[in-house]
Amino acid sequence: MLEERHQARSKIKELLSKASDGRRKAAFTMLVKARRTNAGISEAIETGKRMIVATEKEIELRRKSIMRVKRQLEASRQEGLKKALASSKRSFEMAVKHVESLQKEFVEVRRQLCIGLGHVYFSTPMSPGHLIKELSFREFARVDKDTANAGLERLSSLTLFLSYYLGVKLPYEITLPSKSMPCGVRGPDGGQRLLWLASDNTEVGTNVDYVEAIAMLLADVAWIAESQETKIDIDMVLDPVRIITEELLASDDLGNYSHLSPTNLLRKSPTIKYAAIMDLLLVQSQEWHLV
Repeated sequence: MLEERHQARSKIKELLSKASDGRRKAAFTMLVKARRTNAGISEAIETGKRMIVATEKEIELRRKSIMRVKRQLEASRQEGLKKALASSKRSFEMAVKHVESLQKEFVEVRRQLCIGLGHVYFSTPMSPGHLIKELSFREFARVDKDTANAGLERLSSLTLFLSYYLGVKLPYEITLPSKSMPCGVRGPDGGQRLLWLASDNTEVGTNVDYVEAIAMLLADVAWIAESQETKIDIDMVLDPVRIITEELLASDDLGNYSHLSPTNLLRKSPTIKYAAIMDLLLVQSQEWHLV
């Protein structure tokens, strides 16, 4: 490029030396303008280069500023997340402690209600539970019909109250007496077996529905005891008063387990089955001749 410019200048000088004065002056003027134009272009190019460099520096500064702000935002976001997580964790722990505190209060309330219920039923000879004490099914043959009917009715109400206070679902629904219907138990088939003997019923031992009703009621009593981690066996089932007063109400776990509890839900099923109780009662009932 420089060589071409040098050759062009030499050629122009040679032409100027051969030209007239007027033409030489005109050519010289054009040459000066051309030089000025080239100088302007060069200056513009340099100015453009400087602007490009300055712009690149500005872009780099802004990029660094953006990255700095981005890091600050990310740090703030992480810090905010940490604080929010810590706050949520504290709230959750406080909620858990509150639930545990309420659970303990519920357990104590259940315990006191059941103990109070036992006191109401069994504290004095005139309490409603004195008739239940006659219901040892090992010696049920000695009980008259009126005592049997009253005792079974009170045992049914006591069992129902205990299940309600403890929040334990009974395997067999107990129906308390009404104006038109005596006390009974509803079986798996939905049919109701009455816990009641009419005065003219003399075939107690052969009344299968009556024996089934008693077996279901005793299964309910056994399940309430088992639900509170009370250890009982099949032989104890024939003495429901003993199960309630000596085992259930004396249990350290009384009130701890419930179908309504948020933490100590019942997850097991009865170990003492209705069929086993029924087999036991069928043998006992052969001697039942209530009068």
